[in-house]
Amino acid sequence: MAKFYRISGESTQYRGTNPDLTYPSLHNKEEIGERALTNALPWDTITGTTYESFNNLSPLMDILRERHEYRLQDNPDVKYLLALSEHLDEVRSETVISLNEALRRQERDEIKQRRLELENSLRRDKRQEPITELSELESDTMSAAHGDEDEKPQEDPMLIEAAHILLDYVELSAPKIAQP
Repeated sequence: MAKFYRISGESTQYRGTNPDLTYPSLHNKEEIGERALTNALPWDTITGTTYESFNNLSPLMDILRERHEYRLQDNPDVKYLLALSEHLDEVRSETVISLNEALRRQERDEIKQRRLELENSLRRDKRQEPITELSELESDTMSAAHGDEDEKPQEDPMLIEAAHILLDYVELSAPKIAQP
């Protein structure tokens, strides 16, 4: 119905914007987002406008990316996301579903057990108590999703990493003071 253009003249339709730094996701960007829609507006450009760049981050991007990727290597939330993503890909790749009720229940139980193992692996890495059933986790998630529980931004792994990136930027861009 309408297009949005960036100051450079590039539209955001179909392609979106490319992030400088990425974080693992459970969602395949090819399957969600505008490009997955049959009626997606095409990407194009118009004449951009002149503008003055406030801060050119290009000279810092390599080291910001390096520090970001280094932190992600041992991050328990990232390990969990990658393992969960792999698990979900395996489940989604199944193209045959048994009509045998007992076999189907066994497959469902195996999927739940693997998910429980992944959850408890994350909890162990974060020094939290393990759970015995996924329903314990789901009730916590549902409460938080419905606003029944205070949000805890200090526990949001993406928000924490964004703060680390910002701190890296501040450190790298701060003027260096010569020591006598």
